[in-house]
Amino acid sequence: MTTPLQDIRVVDLSSSFSGAFASRLFGDFGAEVILLESRLGHPLRTEPPFIENAPSVEGSFIHAYVNWNKRSVCIDDETDQHDRLIGLADVVVTTTTCTTRLEHIRELVSSDAIHLSVTPHGLSDPLTSVPGNNLTHSARSGWASINGYGGEPPLALPRNQSGVVGGVTGFIAAVAALRRRHDSSNPELVDVSELE
Repeated sequence: MTTPLQDIRVVDLSSSFSGAFASRLFGDFGAEVILLESRLGHPLRTEPPFIENAPSVEGSFIHAYVNWNKRSVCIDDETDQHDRLIGLADVVVTTTTCTTRLEHIRELVSSDAIHLSVTPHGLSDPLTSVPGNNLTHSARSGWASINGYGGEPPLALPRNQSGVVGGVTGFIAAVAALRRRHDSSNPELVDVSELE
């Protein structure tokens, strides 16, 4: 069966739920997704809950959910293989705000590639370097203040909800960018803020 994204190669450099989920959606639609991991593994490998409540690199339900449909390649540091895989990608997914790291990636991606960045606050916001998560997004968006019962603490969004929404938004925007990628001679940056 022909799949919509079967000729697309995605390199997943994410370290959070949102980027991993965006990459997983590419795999769901037939893209080849390569998860580049350090020898320690993707951070979500250590995220509970675990099968039989026993932590292990393959036992995290969260990791299994967002990193299926991917081929894992373990690389200690930036090597020729790491750089070559990024250079061959149609889409590169990142979740870092480190300027030096992002500049290096931009030098490696091909001219018709899409760089999908999914971060808590985007890459050009005054809060770019400030950490964020589901709880801080609930507070900053006002969701926490309008949900809950009188006299009790405010409620946060369901677990990983901002990561799910950020991942879906990133996937949709990156697929749209793929439709027009041959119209320019420069790689396109799709910058998604989980908070927005």
